[in-house]
Amino acid sequence: MQRIGVSRLSVVSTVILCLVSVICVNAQCERPSLEPGFVLTDDSYSKDKFPSGSSLSVKCGEGYSKISGNSTIVCDDGNWTSPTLKCKILKCDDPPQIDNGRIISSPSKEFPEYGDVIEYACEKNYFLFGKAQIVCNENGTYGSIPTCGDEVIPPRRTSTASPSTSTGATTSSPPVSGATTSSPPVSGKLL
Repeated sequence: MQRIGVSRLSVVSTVILCLVSVICVNAQCERPSLEPGFVLTDDSYSKDKFPSGSSLSVKCGEGYSKISGNSTIVCDDGNWTSPTLKCKILKCDDPPQIDNGRIISSPSKEFPEYGDVIEYACEKNYFLFGKAQIVCNENGTYGSIPTCGDEVIPPRRTSTASPSTSTGATTSSPPVSGATTSSPPVSGKLL
């Protein structure tokens, strides 16, 4: 008789456990999809499902800075709570003007923001040194600013490999201003 009571209790426990399991499975949260400017700080982002009560931390992403708020989101009955974290996109100062050149492309904003591209070109008879485009970086600055010059720097000439070089690499040196150099014949003429 006592065995039957235990058996009935076991069946009732199993049914209750199954109901709880179904509710828990339904209350899981999918991997959160975050607004631009936010990233997860946890390694658990690779998971697809999170049980109710799970919490994850978010932070401002690259090119954004924290203004205020809490960085925790919680899986609550199948939905993620909204982070109270507030982030703002970083801005750069106005792009610098360059001598003998001009900006030919830039965003139409008061100040460029993270990721914005500014493009330069040189005036007639001037040559661009450096990259024509600069980008507003994740720390609110630009990379190397190009310059415009009126002299073309000649390309390096390659000569035969030196005897001490075992890889067959070639060496070169720029011509010295005012010096005479000898070069191999070009188009059948000696220079």
